[in-house]
Amino acid sequence: MAYQQNAGSGRQYPGPADDERIDRALRTELARLSLDGLAPDVPFAKDMPLGQSITIAKETDTAFAGIYKSLPLDPTLCPRDISAITARKYTVIEPTGVEIPIEIFQTRSLKPQPCLIYYHGGGMTILDAFLPPHRRWCTDLALAGCTVILAGFRNAYVPAGLNPFPTGLSDCVSIFQWVRENREQLSASSIIVQGESGGANLALATTLQLRNSGMAPPDGISISCPYISGMYGATPEAKAEHLPSLLSNDGYFLNVSAMAHLARIYDPLDSSDPLCWPYHAPAESFRDFPPVAISVNELDPLLDEGIALYRKLLAAGVQARLRMNFGLTHVAEFIFRGALPDHYDAKIADIVSFAKSLAQG
Repeated sequence: MAYQQNAGSGRQYPGPADDERIDRALRTELARLSLDGLAPDVPFAKDMPLGQSITIAKETDTAFAGIYKSLPLDPTLCPRDISAITARKYTVIEPTGVEIPIEIFQTRSLKPQPCLIYYHGGGMTILDAFLPPHRRWCTDLALAGCTVILAGFRNAYVPAGLNPFPTGLSDCVSIFQWVRENREQLSASSIIVQGESGGANLALATTLQLRNSGMAPPDGISISCPYISGMYGATPEAKAEHLPSLLSNDGYFLNVSAMAHLARIYDPLDSSDPLCWPYHAPAESFRDFPPVAISVNELDPLLDEGIALYRKLLAAGVQARLRMNFGLTHVAEFIFRGALPDHYDAKIADIVSFAKSLAQG
């Protein structure tokens, strides 16, 4: 995916290659991958044929899967003895009878420890759950002292067809219920839902759905760079008023119009349903929510979504915290772990510390 250099956009800053704010190691890595320009613009209009959005989704999935598969996972970059972890595959049966794959990552000693349910990024629409970076993420979290469930929820786009909202959410809720029912066998001292980008959306929406259904929520929520507004195809005026980072950081690794195509596949009704887009949930919807830890990145188009969520949680009286990663693009500390090992290790430590602080008994 070759990124264009310094496209005219009206931004205050010209793009990653020339932005003095960007982390130097990240700039070098983006340049190595030819990603240090602005992400190519992808025209979007709400009256475009759905097939056009499907084509964009397919191309985006191929491009990002290619990036993910090319990333180095050499353990010398972030050295850990991964032989201490066992990975086992299971199947969760969703209420309609669909089989949802999961993978469980644990240390060999089954002492009580926090259980993290990991929902991967990709706008709820693309990227396979079991790509190597996702599995390595779960392995590293397990090595740091957690049991980790890798959730293979159905993406809204797969080559065989479409699975729009609420399909993926239903899968995530089913996986959570399976974990709760098997809490004792998993030796789970707490259950935390965790995810980045679209996975952050699903972590929040799962908790809202559980609470709406009268079921016990998770013990905590840990999310990064939340993709939660659905406003990627909105007018520039609406973006400037509500989420200005969708304009100021557009093209920094992510193109906002491309995200609009993915959102359209996930949400063909273009709704503001809070279960689809938690940004639109009123503050009172979050009352009695479990503790929430949010991290956002300075050069991410989604920056303001995480900040807006944090303020809404505080207004609802939720125990919430927000951390800013300066100089980083969208989930760069996760995607570019080899170039940013300190950021990656700090993220692992922060999530595990949060999870352990919520352990019961």
